[in-house]
Amino acid sequence: MNATQLSKRIGALRSEHQRTLNNVFIWSSFARSALNTAKDDPDFLNQQRFKVPSRIRGKEIERTAEELKEIAENAVSNEIYYSVFVYVVAQVEAFVGDVLFEMLNFDNRRIKTRVRGIDHISKIDVCEVIDSASREELVAGIISKELISLFYAPPVLQMEYFQSVTGVNLPKELTNQWIEIKATRDIIVHNSEIANSVYLKKAGSLARANDGEVLTMDEKYFGDAIAFMKSLIGKVASGIQTELKKNT
Repeated sequence: MNATQLSKRIGALRSEHQRTLNNVFIWSSFARSALNTAKDDPDFLNQQRFKVPSRIRGKEIERTAEELKEIAENAVSNEIYYSVFVYVVAQVEAFVGDVLFEMLNFDNRRIKTRVRGIDHISKIDVCEVIDSASREELVAGIISKELISLFYAPPVLQMEYFQSVTGVNLPKELTNQWIEIKATRDIIVHNSEIANSVYLKKAGSLARANDGEVLTMDEKYFGDAIAFMKSLIGKVASGIQTELKKNT
């Protein structure tokens, strides 16, 4: 793959992931609208019994009309936002991983990039060398392991590594916003939406709650976050393409 082909590949990744974020926003909006309608729909509220996943075949549970209305209202007000937010952050992380893989595969010398605090791959097992069908397969395996190590590192180190490998210098406010978004995702997944000291340390001045407070996820933050993530993807792709053009 030459620089021109890599540039096209980066552009394709941008289009793919931005499209995914737009599609997710669209279908989640439809889902919220449907739930808004359902909470006032007698046919929904009067069902009473519902089949649910269970190791017991044909398992059913009961819900009153009041309980169903509360379920729908909670989903509309925040639970859909929490669930979908986790998914869209994962999509942007996938974009970051895809871009890094392409860059490292394009120029293998970049695999030697080191950032203090990241557990980089330093040794290769002899069996990996012998069992690899080709140099390309061996290198791809090394890159994959390197990326696994990267995503276990703190977000600030991830961004430092990303910028070193890609050659793209992102504004500090941009990387800080992305780190806050990732910190929010971590709180949703690991601490039941309750902000803690870890979140406060990661988010810094962008922290949206104090220690012990619920980290809210409303329509505005959700929409703003998706808009930001789309912008981040675009700026990264454009920056890489600009750098590649300098070398063609």
